Amino acid sequence: MENKFSLITANLGSRYLHTVKALLDKVGMGTLYANKYNWGSTPLDGIFAFVDLVSKTKPTVVCLQEMKKDYDLLHMDQVQLITYLLDKSGEKYTGFYGGGTSGESQDGANADYRAILIRDSHLNGHNVEEIASNESGPVGIAYRLDNPDVWVASIHLRYSQTELRLAQMECLGRWVRSKEGPVVIAGDFNTQHLATGKLSKAVAIRTIEMVGEFDLEIL
Repeated sequence: MENKFSLITANLGSRYLHTVKALLDKVGMGTLYANKYNWGSTPLDGIFAFVDLVSKTKPTVVCLQEMKKDYDLLHMDQVQLITYLLDKSGEKYTGFYGGGTSGESQDGANADYRAILIRDSHLNGHNVEEIASNESGPVGIAYRLDNPDVWVASIHLRYSQTELRLAQMECLGRWVRSKEGPVVIAGDFNTQHLATGKLSKAVAIRTIEMVGEFDLEIL
């Protein structure tokens, strides 16, 4: 096995929702569409499109956010459905759910579940690890690969509620500092806060301080 891996990350609850909503907004139907599917309820055609992307790119790891465990199609939840469809296309993956909450949230970040899919050829018997604390609630789910030896985490940070967002960052920082080897963090960071000014510069600096100093590369 080669000493490298590849990764795809996607927030299925918003990726296809916002793409289609933007198109329907032009004809005055975007809000109606959003209300119908809401956060975490990716239309079936969106799941098919994502499965097709994974089948073509064949990543080692798939990090997912805003997954629904109570999604029921053919008596399968979303992770089961995605791995089933991938299996039908000849791609073997095993999926794991991380923390989340049931129900819907307009904020989207803490509703539903984080998940991670590992290509079966890279499964090694390691258990997945939850990234969570009493203060932050669920932050993500992680899996340790062997070749290369690296932790990969699928995370989802809050869109609003700054104090809870900071608690999530603090929790994530503690988890990263507990690892001796390299860590890859992928997911939905809701970083539009920094672009729009909704998250103040002082809060952003405090977030960095709470996480700590790492050799960080943003891809």
